[in-house]
Amino acid sequence: MINMSGNIKRVMTSRELSLEVIYNVLENGEYLKESVDSAISKNGITDARDRAFISMLCEGTVERMIELDYIIDQYSSKRTEKLKPYIRNILRMTVYQIKYMDRVPDSASVDEAVKLAVKKGYGGLRGFVNGVLRNVARTYKNIEYPDREREPVKYFSVMYAMPAWIVRHFINELKKYGVEKNESGADKPVKDGQRTDNIKTVELVRCLEYFLTKPELTIRPGTISRKAVLELESELSRAGFAASRGRIFEYALRLKSPGKIEDIPGYSDGRFVVQDESSMIPAHVIAGYISEGTGALPVVIHYSDISDAGMSAEPSPGSTGRLRLLDMCAAPGGKALHAASLLGDLVDIEARDVSDAKTAMIRANIERLGIDNIHVCRADALIRNENDRESYDIIIADLPCSGLGVIAKKPDIKYHIDEKGMDSLASIQSDMLDNAAAYVKSGGIIVYSTCTVNIGENENNCRAFLDRHPEFVQVNVKRFVPEHIRESVDEFGSIKIIPGRYKSDGFFVAMFRRR
Repeated sequence: MINMSGNIKRVMTSRELSLEVIYNVLENGEYLKESVDSAISKNGITDARDRAFISMLCEGTVERMIELDYIIDQYSSKRTEKLKPYIRNILRMTVYQIKYMDRVPDSASVDEAVKLAVKKGYGGLRGFVNGVLRNVARTYKNIEYPDREREPVKYFSVMYAMPAWIVRHFINELKKYGVEKNESGADKPVKDGQRTDNIKTVELVRCLEYFLTKPELTIRPGTISRKAVLELESELSRAGFAASRGRIFEYALRLKSPGKIEDIPGYSDGRFVVQDESSMIPAHVIAGYISEGTGALPVVIHYSDISDAGMSAEPSPGSTGRLRLLDMCAAPGGKALHAASLLGDLVDIEARDVSDAKTAMIRANIERLGIDNIHVCRADALIRNENDRESYDIIIADLPCSGLGVIAKKPDIKYHIDEKGMDSLASIQSDMLDNAAAYVKSGGIIVYSTCTVNIGENENNCRAFLDRHPEFVQVNVKRFVPEHIRESVDEFGSIKIIPGRYKSDGFFVAMFRRR
């Protein structure tokens, strides 16, 4: 291939390109989605089949790495972590093709793997690569996996390709589903190799299975009304997109294998927003709270989840105008846009984030939807702005978190985070919540949310916040969420969505009101 400058540029094969992506993600810590998108774009991959092959191979190999390593270790004289980095990733991606990509002949996958080893300067290991992979192809179905009864943590780790510490974490998080008790009746953490006969694993298995599924794309209309939903549903159907209704909110629509988001009818003219149903909860509970007319918020909203004309609202007697809403960490803008759709002219919204790149994402979505009551600015939620003290009626504090609830969409998260990192994030969230407390008016509310399942970042942070700020009380969100998900509301009034329970991401939401 000759480029415009006259230099010769070698064309990389799809497998070679995939290897580079996988290597960069698993060895250099790059993020999977960005790495795949960049590789496809920079190398001019336009054929839909090539793009699909690269995406599936990269995503699948990264997602299943722990299981793939276990398989390789049954055949290799050296453990996977002791192999040359390029060699172990060549083996990983080829074992993935053998086990999970039925349309690819095993012999072709093995031959290409040997060629890749040679290209990368490991010709001396071609026999090793060939021997391991041909043995895998012949007998991988006979591999003996860890015993579920004797080694439950290792079993779930290998079978669901999840780091063992995260398996233990989820077992210990799901206390209401049967965590072991010690002699005093207190919760007893589960350790590696410990039998878990009396742990109910239904919720754990559902969660781990969900992480390995290809999640549906969830969208909602830019305007929340029955008419808008039906029109969008009809338009999608005419274009050949099969849409099903949401499992949490009726105004959400789910699409299977929709392809490029930009090619979906209605995207370019702002007819819909891409947003997981769990992350719709914050704006939904805000609208429900205002609708009820509780607290000192000077508004009553006649609110219906999905009416014919959308949502009507009028200020209550004595109202002085619009409410001020601050979204502290808003990118890419879904929650602020959702609040704007639900609350309309009742609010002026300020959407902030820490970088120009993130604020640009918010602005792009605002412009696409034609929203005129959201102002965007760059600001660091960790740095307190004294000019904002007691300036806002509503604050959305959807803060940076460990992301354990969104592993299905971002499988590389499980390799980027660790327990120490979660502790650090909890401290950052605590500082940001203190800033939110300074910004909210008397009678105003803070809605705190994360996309993780971690007591340290969620429930413990809420308790600590209330201890530091006796001027706040927690508001029970149970009456503001759809009836069928109220089972997920705890005794304090927070809602924790376990990943997969409603075929949606894991999420946590709590509401606080300033006295």
